[in-house]
Amino acid sequence: MAVRFFFLALIIACSSVSVCAKGGSDDGKLYVFGVATSLGDTTVYLSSIQEIEGVINSKSAFFDNCQTYVRQMETYLQEQTGQYFTCAFFFSPKKKKADKKWAAVRKNLNKEQRNNILLIPDKDFRFRMVAPSVSDGNMPETKGK
Repeated sequence: MAVRFFFLALIIACSSVSVCAKGGSDDGKLYVFGVATSLGDTTVYLSSIQEIEGVINSKSAFFDNCQTYVRQMETYLQEQTGQYFTCAFFFSPKKKKADKKWAAVRKNLNKEQRNNILLIPDKDFRFRMVAPSVSDGNMPETKGK
């Protein structure tokens, strides 16, 4: 159980670093995938790599609303299984780098033989694009009363 907790902490730490990364694609395309685990279960869910467009904030050149994509996966899995999950979200502006990250995550999951890895097919779950915020900060603008 300690190894699993360490692995989960490592995934969250890696995804936190990725969240702060600057987008490198001029056209706003990113290649994304998610991984989800529940501390009370040995099943780990892994999505396929998906391409989403128009998610880089043109003003700041950063990837906004990353937490929304994590919530999309959490909500989908909760609806499917009735359990709560901790999700990590990975992205890259280059398909080749996203493929390498996905393969590395899959390899690490395979090392721990107690994990039951379930791949989520594209037909069952797709990340929906969330438009980047247009404000100076990372938070979307809200209207007052």
